[in-house]
Amino acid sequence: MYQMTVTFTDDEYAQLMAEATKHDQPIESLAHDLIARRLPQASVSNGSFIERLYKAGKVLNLPRHTPLAAEEVAARERLAARLAGGALASDMVSEDRGPR
Repeated sequence: MYQMTVTFTDDEYAQLMAEATKHDQPIESLAHDLIARRLPQASVSNGSFIERLYKAGKVLNLPRHTPLAAEEVAARERLAARLAGGALASDMVSEDRGPR
């Protein structure tokens, strides 16, 4: 949380005070609400961010938070088994560099 000092002209302060009195809230709270309303939404939830990417055509589909079917789990395990093995990329790079 941050704290700051804001300088108002006499007229601005009078208008702010009148509005705060009308809404029966402290002037600080009213000033905070007015400023917060003018700012763009600061925090973007992961869901809305993904939806914006989807609408912009950057991702192909929205994630579903449902468990995978048994067939899909088996297919992924078969694919992982086929791709597993062999040398690690870091080992290949070290071999290409030669001795130090």
